[in-house]
Amino acid sequence: MKKTKKNDRRILAAALVVAGVTVAGSTFAWFTSKDEVTNRLSASASYNVSIAEDFTPPENWVPGQTIDKNVGAVNTGNTDAFVRMWLEGEMRLIAEGASSLAANSTDVTGLVAVTDQQLLDSNLTYKVGDVYLKELSTKTIQNPDAQNAASPTAYSEVMSVQAGGELALVTPKTGNASYKFTPNQAMSVTNNAGAIQHIAKDVEYTVTIDTTAAADIVVTTTPASGTTPASGTITLNSLAAFRNIDSNTFVPVSDGLYIFRRNGNMTNGSPAAGSQDDYEFSGYYVETISGTQHFFALEYDNTGSQRSDNVLPDSVVTVTLGADNNYTVADNGIKMFAATQQTIENNALNWKYIDTDTTVTPYTNNTDRTVVYVSGGKIYDTLGDFVAGDESTTVTSVSSGYTAGTDITYTAHRFLVANGNVIINIALSNIGADAEKWTAKTADGKDTTFYYNNDLEEGATTAQLVGSLTMDSSVTQNDYIAFDFDLNVLMDSVQVTIADNGDEGFASVDSWAAAGNNVAATGGEGTVTNGEIELISWS
Repeated sequence: MKKTKKNDRRILAAALVVAGVTVAGSTFAWFTSKDEVTNRLSASASYNVSIAEDFTPPENWVPGQTIDKNVGAVNTGNTDAFVRMWLEGEMRLIAEGASSLAANSTDVTGLVAVTDQQLLDSNLTYKVGDVYLKELSTKTIQNPDAQNAASPTAYSEVMSVQAGGELALVTPKTGNASYKFTPNQAMSVTNNAGAIQHIAKDVEYTVTIDTTAAADIVVTTTPASGTTPASGTITLNSLAAFRNIDSNTFVPVSDGLYIFRRNGNMTNGSPAAGSQDDYEFSGYYVETISGTQHFFALEYDNTGSQRSDNVLPDSVVTVTLGADNNYTVADNGIKMFAATQQTIENNALNWKYIDTDTTVTPYTNNTDRTVVYVSGGKIYDTLGDFVAGDESTTVTSVSSGYTAGTDITYTAHRFLVANGNVIINIALSNIGADAEKWTAKTADGKDTTFYYNNDLEEGATTAQLVGSLTMDSSVTQNDYIAFDFDLNVLMDSVQVTIADNGDEGFASVDSWAAAGNNVAATGGEGTVTNGEIELISWS
């Protein structure tokens, strides 16, 4: 690299380490990003090498979206330097896990209120031990479409879980089960004596299921024309006698587990007498805390293209069909929604550096552990270690991830960072042997260290090393509730020495290149022309 020599250049006696940390991640309002750069300097005022970046975080970061993040190094001092950079990271992940909390035995005394605003923004409002519970929102969303004026103008998350028009099961925490609703059309119910009891529309009814009652008792009040509807009361000795509700106006009175029958379950076959019927079921657990009702989510099964959201796994609801298609529902192990939080630092994260164009032939099994294989849309190597997610442009993705036996080519020079199914693709730039590029070296204690192939002169900036970040397109809403990912871009440098004859030299670089736990190699071999370093070949 050519420049005008300065006669007052001095040799610094020791290497200087300058570290910068760049953070890209998301808060817990779905995906948002943040960034921070810290440059720590301690040397004479004439030496200053730091991280240079260009990064504008998006409002929301979603799977498949690429964020430009251009990172390199800049020399704002007056002493030339050798530069190297490497990547580390930390991920704080909130994800749903297998639950061990039975939905019919949650106790308010075991709940602890969450105070972390980031968790509250994800509706994780209470925890039991280290397990967080998700609360369904009662906030109604207005229907902005005037053409749908006949439909409900406001609906909440709780209402959507109640949708279906039938209460299938209610298990009170204590005592009798009780709820209220206001039907929007007249209905009727047949009591145990066979008498038909009429239920008026636009009347709020409080329903009590009293298992000790000898017979159904229905008490109604028909309001006079033009007056406010009076309250009605219904007392039943079983839910089977009357399941119809209005999901817009249904409100639990007693705490406990509530299960609703929804639309047809398209993943099952035709219903058969005495077996699981052909419906989906949803529900929640209600707990009154300090006079306020809280609606906690259950462990739902949102997998499969034909699955509705927030429906229970078929295995946890036992349905018995009787005469005239009447049915009873039993709790077969319904669980509470359970989320866990974990923070994984650099060494515990799964890093994979791809340094060349790589072609693999994946298979959908790995029984002999001798071939690359596919599982759950991810590619793994012969040892079962993570290789990549849905990155290929050469094959068509199928339900198992890729077509078995079809070659897949991966783009070179990138890092894949994974924690479970959450995968970040870090695209690198300018990797190669030319002077204005970076050489990737196997690192001691790190994934890879990148050495710049020229000295960094005063006032100069390196070619960028990091180009962009992408949330892998294989990541789904079931892989996370929220997370932060901190990408740490670290750099250190050492001065270029000057020989007695004024030529730039390498006296400082050998021990620096091998030390600091950054690379297991000796220093640089370079080309010097007219006293100026032109190219460094790192050995």
